[in-house]
Amino acid sequence: MAIAIAPEGSLRRSAEILRARLELHEIVAERLEARASCTDSGLARAMAALRATSQPLVQEALSLAAEAAEAQQQQQQQQPQQQQQLQQQQQSEGAASSRGHRREPEKDKPGRKQMSREELLELIEEVYACRAEAEASQPGVPDTLERHLYAHLAAEDANGGSASAEALNVRAQAVFEAIQRHAGSCCEVAVFAKILQHRLPEASATTLIAQRDAVASELRRVLDENYQNRQPREREALWRVWLRSGVPLAACDRVAHQLYAAPDANRLMEHMQRRAVSGGSGGRDAVQQLEVSFEDFEQSVLFFQVELTERFLGDFARKFSELDVKGSGVLDPRGLAQLAMGVAAEDGDDTDGIAAALMSRAASEGHGGGAAFSRCVEVFSPALARRWDARRTQGCY
Repeated sequence: MAIAIAPEGSLRRSAEILRARLELHEIVAERLEARASCTDSGLARAMAALRATSQPLVQEALSLAAEAAEAQQQQQQQQPQQQQQLQQQQQSEGAASSRGHRREPEKDKPGRKQMSREELLELIEEVYACRAEAEASQPGVPDTLERHLYAHLAAEDANGGSASAEALNVRAQAVFEAIQRHAGSCCEVAVFAKILQHRLPEASATTLIAQRDAVASELRRVLDENYQNRQPREREALWRVWLRSGVPLAACDRVAHQLYAAPDANRLMEHMQRRAVSGGSGGRDAVQQLEVSFEDFEQSVLFFQVELTERFLGDFARKFSELDVKGSGVLDPRGLAQLAMGVAAEDGDDTDGIAAALMSRAASEGHGGGAAFSRCVEVFSPALARRWDARRTQGCY
């Protein structure tokens, strides 16, 4: 007797619906736990213990059911596909033999499979590590992140030998396609791309980590201040609710004004106001009940910081790009002198004196008087900061 198998799409839809219901159950349980903590801390602890005990069992049962259904579905699908592939391979080998040569089996080309966000982030971390290692071993040598990306891809494709140009191009294309897919929603990817384009210095990657930590620590500080009369365990339960269910917009506003000056913080919160959703039932307190997801607020702050940095470096980056005619990300002594002259001229001070001082400093930092974009930003940052402060005072930014 044949056993009826549900279509693959139906199985996946059922699994997704079940997972969504489970997530909704978790959110409701956490909210009830948070409310119970206000009246009966013992009841809140009991609810938390019950939820902690039941959740692994539900997850395990759900995973086993999904794996069984997927394995059965794959077994049914693979049989005709394997037979068809075998027939096609036999026909191809027969045709190759008839032409007087044997057809070699096709090698798997790297980059055929689309890179996931997790794979791309892992690659980015590896490239950063390679760049840091090179900087530690040869400090001051004009170098770029782009060169280390290609060196890493070549070593990854080589498998102990030298990678072919075709394999390297395929792999690089897969990386750039993944960057395009994820740069709009993941600030870590966006920053990596802008460093490759010489629009941000390499230090931006470290700044990004510090900014992410600051968002989490400031939000937690706001929660602790708002609920300072609660027990630590109760505040921890509320923190988990914020992370999973949403952060009050009022808390985001306090964090924004802690991280930025009032004009910038207000502009950031205008963006968050448009993205917020109501966490209550409406009424006069509806505005105070607006919430945004933790990840949404975190990424919005990180993208906002990148925007400010790009505006800070805008004119400087464009001038660097004009002088970097080869697009290598490194200026030779002549290009560096022209960049120094341009920065000094826009500063409105003694052009010759400032240019000579800046160029001498940049030359001492590099080898042969040249410098990469990131090193140029470090060298010229005091002059850029003076210009930025003057323009903000005048209301130009």
